[in-house]
Amino acid sequence: EPIRNRRFGAAWRFAQSLDDKTNAWHLRHRPQIDIELRHRWGRWRPFVRTRFQARYTTLGGVNKPWMLHFRTKAGIKYLWPRSPLSHTLFVETWFPLNRDGRDQPDRYRAGLNTALDLGKSHELSLQLAFEERFRSGPNPQAIILGLFYSFSAKTP
Repeated sequence: EPIRNRRFGAAWRFAQSLDDKTNAWHLRHRPQIDIELRHRWGRWRPFVRTRFQARYTTLGGVNKPWMLHFRTKAGIKYLWPRSPLSHTLFVETWFPLNRDGRDQPDRYRAGLNTALDLGKSHELSLQLAFEERFRSGPNPQAIILGLFYSFSAKTP
C-alpha cells in the first residue's frame, strides 16, 4: 500500500514582528513542500520526512535574499490505547542550499511532541524541542516550545 504510507504537504507561513531597537516591522515568509514516508508497526509509527523550505525576511530593515534549505526529520510516534493522545520523539537537521561554504548541516533539533486527536481531520499538538545551531547565526542553543494545529484533507 504505497499511497497509504506516503504523505505530501505544502504550507506558506507568514509572520510579522516589531523590532524594539529600530521600531521597525519585519516580514518573514516561509513556503515549504513536504514528502513523508511512514510505517505502521502495532501502536508505533516510525517516519522519515524531507522538506524543501525557502525563507525570506526583512530583518534589520533590509530585504535579505531567499534562504533555501532541505530539512530532514526522522522519528517514531506512539499511539496510546483507547486514547486520542499520541507522543512523538524526533530528530531534525537543516541543510542550507544557497549559502557559500555551508554544504553540511548547519543545525539540528531534537524533541518530543504530544498530540491530541480532535476527530478524523484535526489535531492539536504541543512540542518541546532543543535546537543547536552550528553556523547559521548568533543563537547557538535554544529551547523551543510550540503549539500547533493541523488539518488533513483526504484525497479520493
